[in-house]
Amino acid sequence: MRDVYFFLPDYPEYSTGEIMYQQKIYEYAVKNSKGINKFGEFRFVKLTRRSRILKLLVGFYYIFKVPKNSIIILTNTEHIYFLIPRLLFRLGKKHFYYMIICHLMSKEKKKYLRDKMEHMFIKKADYLTTISEASQNSLFENNLITKKIEVIPPGIEYKAQDSLPQKNDTVFNLLCVGSIEERKGLIYLIEVLNKLKQTNFVLNIAGKIFDNAYYNLLRNKIREYNLDNKVVFLGKVSDEKLQDLYRSSHLFIFLSIWEGYGMVVAEASSFGVPVIASRLPSLEPLLDDGYNGFFVDLFDLNKIAEKIDLLLENDNLRKEMSQNALEKASHYVPWSEVCSQHLDILNRIRNN
Repeated sequence: MRDVYFFLPDYPEYSTGEIMYQQKIYEYAVKNSKGINKFGEFRFVKLTRRSRILKLLVGFYYIFKVPKNSIIILTNTEHIYFLIPRLLFRLGKKHFYYMIICHLMSKEKKKYLRDKMEHMFIKKADYLTTISEASQNSLFENNLITKKIEVIPPGIEYKAQDSLPQKNDTVFNLLCVGSIEERKGLIYLIEVLNKLKQTNFVLNIAGKIFDNAYYNLLRNKIREYNLDNKVVFLGKVSDEKLQDLYRSSHLFIFLSIWEGYGMVVAEASSFGVPVIASRLPSLEPLLDDGYNGFFVDLFDLNKIAEKIDLLLENDNLRKEMSQNALEKASHYVPWSEVCSQHLDILNRIRNN
């Protein structure tokens, strides 16, 4: 039986849903199977992140280190590390590449050479899975697959609450959870806040700063609109703190430009928080427009502001949508089921 190696440089920490997805599978597999390993977790990897050449050298190092015939679990974003070693040692090492695709990097921002390498890396994978129908469609559109592949959406981190949490209604708490980077659409959210009629609110933004230039742009825009006392950047928060934020929030706002799935939308629903989100194909399974929240056009800022004002000013509608959010979340599958599906696939591959 082949051994399995997960490429997890940050373990046990994670900064994105994509990394968390892999880590959940790894932890489940360790508990329920033998021959499960991880690699990449030594400090040299973290020191090389800003250098393509050093990433390539790290990739060569690990390809030699991982035993022959092993199954390597990774994502399409690791092409800098492993594409060239994959091409050069395909026959000699006979590693089996099991790739989990959350979204194509070109969906965030197009870069010709990077996108070409990413697409080539995907084509060289031995087995592909993805997390949403939207991501699978992207693979079809880019001619990276010719037939359907396994779609396994993320599991729910928090079980749906039995009842709506009590909230302090003296101030409306708005919440956005996501890394501080351009694709999360935070600049649009700041613009929308400046258009709200309702002024009795605080926006909490929980997420690691990935792009300092973009963060500074947001801070400047906040100062320009005199919103300094209305917007709080919390950085990456603990699991306990995140749950407290969900419980205390009246509205979850998610104006992302692109998502492979949108795990935080599912999390917000689990705590009965209505969601206002940009209309993305990947979010359609999570948000029923007019039921547990509203879809909005990312570029129609006035309409977004109207929807937020509507939910903040109409207590009955907000509470109805909150209850609907809990009902919606009650049907989400747990992580154990998601991880079990991956382990079943891996065991079939290992035994062939």
